Amino acid sequence: MPILENLNRVELQGRVGHDARISSVGDSRVARFSLVTNEFYRTKGGEERTEATWHSITVWESPRVAALDTIKKGAAVHLKGRLRCNKYTDAQGNERSFVEVLAFELQVLDESAEEGNQQ
Repeated sequence: MPILENLNRVELQGRVGHDARISSVGDSRVARFSLVTNEFYRTKGGEERTEATWHSITVWESPRVAALDTIKKGAAVHLKGRLRCNKYTDAQGNERSFVEVLAFELQVLDESAEEGNQQ
């Protein structure tokens, strides 16, 4: 039986939802922020619709990553990374899970907020 190669890769382009929260871990810095991507489509009746999807992003400082300080609310970014599922127990004892994108490459395409995408 041939060995199946595993693949976990995601590529996103969208707008930053809030300024990145930057913290230090040892000698490294890590940024966490939200990213919104929009899917545009038409219904069967011809009505234009937009579906927004929010993503949780974590990115470590590296040569393939834009300066973390430039990740600001409204900035357009393009990133490549992988998905990671996390589980935790909330204050009420319920088990919760969420998916985050661990970005290994990120570039800021423009730092200006687009009208209508600000919250």
